[in-house]
Amino acid sequence: MTEIERLSTEQLEHLERLLAEQGAPIVQRLQPPASAEAFAVIEAEFGLPVPEELRLWWGWHDGTNVKPHEKAAKASIGPLFEFLSMEEALKATRESRELALDIDPDEPEIYWGKTWLALGTDGRVACDLMSGPGASVSVLDVDYHKTSKPGTIAAQSLGEMVRWWIEALESGAWRYEPEHNRWARREELVPPEREQVGLV
Repeated sequence: MTEIERLSTEQLEHLERLLAEQGAPIVQRLQPPASAEAFAVIEAEFGLPVPEELRLWWGWHDGTNVKPHEKAAKASIGPLFEFLSMEEALKATRESRELALDIDPDEPEIYWGKTWLALGTDGRVACDLMSGPGASVSVLDVDYHKTSKPGTIAAQSLGEMVRWWIEALESGAWRYEPEHNRWARREELVPPEREQVGLV
């Protein structure tokens, strides 16, 4: 059985260097690492420990300081992923729970699982805290507008997702265009299996 890739500090540092080389505006808007208090709020909300991969993720940067009225590209890692802070992630999670309850009052977990935490892009990408403290954290596609089964695993871990982003930046599949204030994406350079999950 192949061991699942884990997120590392080296990966995150490499990602940030590549974003800086692209002149991506997010680099200047990244916030400091999340506080111990912020992690405690998440644990109190779910009654579960925050897995190590997520601690490393938000321990790198607690999202961005980009405001809702600003251009999405300023808070974006590549063309598709908006980097949420822990506070924004919890807000998006609560909103998604309420929406799931409105859609199906009897079985809201079909649309938003009890242990799902929003990760990025207005809560359309999430993770499952039930993975356990030392386990890899599966990245979930929870956008019910485009997937027939919300909660489908899009990446086996945060480490796998970040590796895909690094490879997209290095291959030229992603390129930031400062003259247009946007990310350009060359679909022909994105592997088909990654195209399907919507993270690259």
